[in-house]
Amino acid sequence: MEDYYFHDGNEQYGPFTLEDLKEKFNAYENAMKTCLPKVDPKLVTELLQLLKKDKAPMYTLEIFLNTNANIDEMRDRVARETGEAAAVYDRGTHMVVAHRITLEQLEEISSHDDVDEIKGTHITRGTASIGPVFDRTRDEEYWEGQRDAYK
Repeated sequence: MEDYYFHDGNEQYGPFTLEDLKEKFNAYENAMKTCLPKVDPKLVTELLQLLKKDKAPMYTLEIFLNTNANIDEMRDRVARETGEAAAVYDRGTHMVVAHRITLEQLEEISSHDDVDEIKGTHITRGTASIGPVFDRTRDEEYWEGQRDAYK
């Protein structure tokens, strides 16, 4: 097994092995499942990368709700948290809003009981939101045990 080192310009870190990488990745996945269980892991990973350079990157967020019973409350919550009005689709169970986002805002939005899932698309400079692009994740798209792990 080969050892790997990381040098950030000031200090050298390591040695690291592939086993270390696997262990840290599993810890990272568990932290995502615990802290942001309703947020798409791809969104969390991309956002963490972008937060290194931008304190609040621009995203189109898609919020999937279990029901439309609390749509007005959810629309108000998103507006308070983001300062933007959300568009509503699929009979009030799919909200879309474009704005700058932080992990803390994702946590606040996802804490509502009626939120089922949050996905997002990064909006690069000079482009506009393209609106909704995601569908709700269907149960058959999860591998065995995954849906339960992210709930």
